[in-house]
Amino acid sequence: MPPSEDDSGRPARDAADADAAIDPATAAAIEAAVAALLHERPAPSSFCPSEAARRAVGADGPWRAAMDAVRALARRWAREGRLQVTQRGRPLDPDQPWRGAIRLGRPRGR
Repeated sequence: MPPSEDDSGRPARDAADADAAIDPATAAAIEAAVAALLHERPAPSSFCPSEAARRAVGADGPWRAAMDAVRALARRWAREGRLQVTQRGRPLDPDQPWRGAIRLGRPRGR
């Protein structure tokens, strides 16, 4: 994948750009949704980032527009050790490109 593309094949955007693309209230709702889902799911259960986006903006709302912000938050929290990003059950490096479906869950051992 060229470095000018993100994990979805779209032009790469900095995580700060994803956060800036949404309003502060939506960003706070996304953080709250991810935190709630992490709390609600027993380890080693995981959830799709779209669950957090739907919870944050409503299933009938513009949840797809919130997906970049959810993924940016997942990267940030994975770097901080607050969550783990997996694909097909294997942990992903938050500093590497992601391609395809991912799952979010508690870090192993927590």
